Order: sequence, then C-alpha cells, then structure tokens
Amino acid sequence: MFIGLVLLALAVLSSEAYRCCVPTLWEANEGMMMASSVHGKSSLEEHFTRVSFDGNQKIVAVVYLSAPNQNKRIVQDFSKMTQYSIQGTECHKSILSVPWDPYCIADNATLLQDFYYGTPENRLDAQTFSTSRFGLNGYFTVTKRECVPIALTLMGTVSGVDNFWVFGMSNFTMGIQDPSFFNVPDTCT
Repeated sequence: MFIGLVLLALAVLSSEAYRCCVPTLWEANEGMMMASSVHGKSSLEEHFTRVSFDGNQKIVAVVYLSAPNQNKRIVQDFSKMTQYSIQGTECHKSILSVPWDPYCIADNATLLQDFYYGTPENRLDAQTFSTSRFGLNGYFTVTKRECVPIALTLMGTVSGVDNFWVFGMSNFTMGIQDPSFFNVPDTCT
C-alpha cells in the first residue's frame, strides 16, 4: 500500500508543470505578426526584430531588422516607465502603460503539452502553457530546461480593439552582446 502511494505521488509530481521565468539577460531574433480590428477596420503589422532583454535593469531594446534603411528601434526602460521610439535621428519619449513583466510562467497558467522539436536523437524539449498577458489570452511556449522563450500567441479584446498577436523567437543567446542597443540619444524628448 505504501509503495502504491509513493508511486502515485511521484506520478503526480512528475506531471506538474515546471514554472519558470525566462533568463535574466538575453538576446534573440523575433518575428512578429500583430493583427487588430476596431469598428470593422483591420490592420496587420509584420516585423522581424532583434530583442535585447535585461531583467536586472528592467530594460528591453527592440531593433527592427525588417526595416534596415529606417534605422528604427524601441527602448523600453521600465525603471523609468518610459519608452523611447528612435528612428534615424528622431527620438520620441512616451510613458509606458504596463508594468515590468519578467516573463514568468504564471502560477495559474495551465500546462497544455510537453513535446520536443527535432528528432528523438537531437531533441529540444519544450512546454506550451495556456496563459494571460496584457489582458489577452493565449499560449506561451518555452524550452523545458532553461525556460528560453520560443513562441507567444495572444488574442482577445482590449479597450474595444480585437487583437491577435503571434511572436516567434530564434537565435537565442544568453547575455547582452551589444549594450549600445539600450542607449538613448540625448536629444530624445
């Protein structure tokens, strides 16, 4: 009887989702598609970017690679609750409307699937969770071992706007290779 209870407890524990936060310092390529609709008017944005994420300083930089001639990037400094939109020599400052998000799998997220990419001999174990972010519902896929973000899909209505967002990550590296992405011009107003 005791052995049966131990085996049952181990089975329950092994099926529990691994709750994690993405690494503190990283960079990755990110493809994104953001569709929205308000009052029957639809819009679609597609971008390919390089994201730098510094969880220690609570700052994120996004360099738009799909528009190389525009020299466009966004710096979100959550320690100052300020976003800087930089394009060429122009820079505009605005207030961030959402708090810092360290991108953790929430305690109330539901594990939907354990799976792997690749072949059994060369596999990358991953998990997909049902979650809620920014007032939207969706799915967050991370690697099982290091909580590296792979994909995020969000959908729902916020402030009367219907949204469907898809993000995919690739070429993930630990650490920050180019800290100059976080630099903001002195002329930024």
